[in-house]
Amino acid sequence: MQTRKISIKNSKGGVGKTVVAVNLAGALALAGHRVLAVDVDPGSRSLTDWFALPEPGHELIDPFLNGDDLSPFIARDVVPNLDILPSSQYLDDIANRLMGQAGAEAELKYALRDLKTADGQPFDYMIVDTPPTSTNFFFRSAMVATNECIIVVEPSISSIKATKAALAMIRRYQRNNEYPMIGAVCNKFRRTQTLSQEAAEFLRSMIWDQETEARAFPRVWTVPSSTSVERGPSAKVPLTHQRGLPDTGRSVVTSFKTIARDLTR
Repeated sequence: MQTRKISIKNSKGGVGKTVVAVNLAGALALAGHRVLAVDVDPGSRSLTDWFALPEPGHELIDPFLNGDDLSPFIARDVVPNLDILPSSQYLDDIANRLMGQAGAEAELKYALRDLKTADGQPFDYMIVDTPPTSTNFFFRSAMVATNECIIVVEPSISSIKATKAALAMIRRYQRNNEYPMIGAVCNKFRRTQTLSQEAAEFLRSMIWDQETEARAFPRVWTVPSSTSVERGPSAKVPLTHQRGLPDTGRSVVTSFKTIARDLTR
């Protein structure tokens, strides 16, 4: 099986990209897939912080720029089958050195290309948590480095506007590259809330191509709102691997297991 590399995107912070990246990776790992979760958001480093991992220091710069093996920076088996490549504030330095150079945005692709599990096996999935700004170097680099995308949206007007901005950039990239949209996750979904229903329906009805009337998102998943998500990082493992969750937390886990199952079909 060729490694599926999936970036998790939106152009707005706080919509739950990291929640989706962490728990989708956890659900895939729980199902027996070899997974590498990659944090390329040097601003918040939320995925790295979820697992309370130390961030690489300046020693990350030269290997990244020289195309050397980044395996020494991987945290192995944070839970069974799940490895993490943490973020670092020095990614900003790397971006500053690369910007303006021909082919610079392909460097992340080359950095991830040959990474393997601890026993030398290819990963089944790489899940890449991206920065929330569509003009960010690593937001764009993640499009080159991955071959599929999931958009995360919360039920708010500002989030939907940011989704449109992210889609506009993705569509420009798709003019010359194969980069399928897997679907959208409507996060913090409340079944009894009108805005949640409207946001999910908006995603389901969004047209990507006016001529063919093709939908923007082949699938739309919902992840319910839960206080378990806010408390999740304190356990330093995905919600999928936490015990004693309340009913709402278990519903969140069920949602991510559904997304993982749909991806593997």
